[in-house]
Amino acid sequence: NSVSEYTKLQKEISSKRQSLYTLVESGSGNLTKTAIDKINAIRAEMSALEIKKDKAYKRLKIAKDAYADKIRSIKREELGQFDGRFVPELAIPAGTRYLANIILECKSYFGGPIEMNVWRGVAAYNCGLGRTKEWNGLPYIRETVLYTRDILYNLTRMLELKYAYSTGDSDLIAKTKRKMGV
Repeated sequence: NSVSEYTKLQKEISSKRQSLYTLVESGSGNLTKTAIDKINAIRAEMSALEIKKDKAYKRLKIAKDAYADKIRSIKREELGQFDGRFVPELAIPAGTRYLANIILECKSYFGGPIEMNVWRGVAAYNCGLGRTKEWNGLPYIRETVLYTRDILYNLTRMLELKYAYSTGDSDLIAKTKRKMGV
């Protein structure tokens, strides 16, 4: 199945990347030929896995698009028979509740105010709470780092816009929208 193939490849790449970081960070600053050879071998394996992952992602996207087309063509009463992840009316409230619960769990586990745990919660939403706890915060997994950055960037933009509108100041609203390119 496309999802399990893609997920498996992502895990393999993350594992290789972690091996690479561990190898690089364990050195004393003087890399031996053996260490350089290991680094190059891991990088070559990662490159091959990235190519496979890209192909798997294309297959996954085709399957997802076909599934989404199928869902769009059915009647509202029949939606309950399908995977709710592709039904916005079901997925958005469920995802929001899940994110809120994860943020609260991060607050409980890591301590500190809610605001300091939002980024951990977003990371956990993407890669799993266990992994976020294991890494003691933001896991250095490329997809998770980029996902967390993008979500928080967009959240910050929306909060800035919300604030501008809450003031009722048309100049501030216009300035904020210009800054955002909206």
